[in-house]
Amino acid sequence: MGNLPYTHIPSPFPHVEKALVITGSDKRGTAYGVLELSRQAGVSPWYWWADVPVKKQAKLFVKNSRYQSATPSVKYRGIFINDEAPAFANWTKEQFGGFNHKVYERMFELLLRLKANYLWPAMWGNAFNDDDSLNPVMADKWGIVMGSSHHEPMLRAHDEWRRYGKGPWNYVKNDSTLRDSGAKALPAWVITKAL
Repeated sequence: MGNLPYTHIPSPFPHVEKALVITGSDKRGTAYGVLELSRQAGVSPWYWWADVPVKKQAKLFVKNSRYQSATPSVKYRGIFINDEAPAFANWTKEQFGGFNHKVYERMFELLLRLKANYLWPAMWGNAFNDDDSLNPVMADKWGIVMGSSHHEPMLRAHDEWRRYGKGPWNYVKNDSTLRDSGAKALPAWVITKAL
């Protein structure tokens, strides 16, 4: 079945003859193992996003041996939601009410199914940590590392400056206000284990 972090354990509990155990070095590694087994059983990573039908199986078999996958050679693997407006932004508004934890959970699942671990969120008029307090919580739950665009320091989305900032976005002229803005972003930055 490939290179998976799983093994069979005989008699792990009373009345259980054999168990398939999937492990990982962390929650993300374990998820990769579970989702790889799901892929091999016929579930495409794109089953939801691209309406790829799940292949129905009459029986599934797993070889009675141990499998272990190699550590990925690229530490951070993911995507940047770039130029999301108008198409993707309008669709998320229609389907989920906007860029909230509901749409991001679908994205996080897709990323894990693709063995990715990193996301730069939507940014045009959006603020990942400010728009929905569950966004960073769900990113952590799914083991996704959140980043931000080159002009958004410390995960402080540029739209947050429009919403809450005072004065010019200029460290020479507005140093203390900009530093304060960054300090207020720290709790979200720590929660999402940002780079």
